Amino acid sequence: MAPCSAIPGRAVSGQTVDAQTELVTVIQDLQARLRRLEDTEAIRNLKSRYAQLCDRNYSPDQLANLFTEDAVWDGAAFGVFRGREQIRAFFAGVSGQITWALHYMAGPEITINSDGETASGCWYLFEPCTMTQRNNPGTEEPVLQMAKYEDSYRRVDGVWKFAHVKIEYEALTNLYEGWVAQPFRP
Repeated sequence: MAPCSAIPGRAVSGQTVDAQTELVTVIQDLQARLRRLEDTEAIRNLKSRYAQLCDRNYSPDQLANLFTEDAVWDGAAFGVFRGREQIRAFFAGVSGQITWALHYMAGPEITINSDGETASGCWYLFEPCTMTQRNNPGTEEPVLQMAKYEDSYRRVDGVWKFAHVKIEYEALTNLYEGWVAQPFRP
């Protein structure tokens, strides 16, 4: 068994200043690494909460609270909405277009910026959903949405929130037509 002085993280009386400084440096590094891991997990949970709320009929008030006051939600064909109130209004109305959805978020790549207060993330979206037809709003059709999310996040009062959400669609297609014949529905 190693003597106590050889066990990392153990302070032993009589250590040199260099050893104590090194120990402090190691502890600070571990704290910073732990914080990045905790922040990454908090952002994963934020995105998961977003998907759950979208799948629960787009709860506008709860969804809006996931965004900073000055956030931007850029949904390509669905429009660009600036500020929490515009984002809330969008989510209040989108359930008329998308009457059922199941958001599968996959392959996250999250980067915590060096300031520790901002971050970025990329996600893949696979979403089977039911949408009203654009030219016949009384008729619903099964649709597959396949896209990439490019997000930026900001910590506000200790809580991670969306600062910018951008969706880049790879396909938004009627299930019966498929993405080969119809990558984007009319």
